[in-house]
Amino acid sequence: MKISVITANLGRTIPGYMPRAYGRSTKWNQQTVNIEVILEEAKQ
Repeated sequence: MKISVITANLGRTIPGYMPRAYGRSTKWNQQTVNIEVILEEAKQ
């Protein structure tokens, strides 16, 4: 097998909050990535 195509695209954002001092919180979103790998048969 050999790699024909590899791509990485921005995925969905997972919303969240990070606890801070004095009972506060800050918005903290986690980004995800979609990775696509396409293989093809190697010819010998």
